[in-house]
Amino acid sequence: VLEYAYTRFLGDLEGTLGFEDIHSFGFGLELDSSKRDMVVDRTRLLARYRVGNNVDGWALGLAVSF
Repeated sequence: VLEYAYTRFLGDLEGTLGFEDIHSFGFGLELDSSKRDMVVDRTRLLARYRVGNNVDGWALGLAVSF
C-alpha cells in the first residue's frame, strides 16, 4: 500500500501549531483474510512520514475491518 496526503489548515487553525500545511508519505502492508472464517476481514499496517514547516516525524498506524 502506498499513500500520499496533503493537509492545509484553514481559518483559525492556520499557523496555530507553527505550520500551515503538512505533506504525508506512507507505505505499508494490507492483508485480506475475508475468504477465511475469521472475525477480521482486512488488516493494514502503515508507516507514514510527515513533513511541514517546523515539523517532521514518523507515525505508525494499524487498522482492521470487520
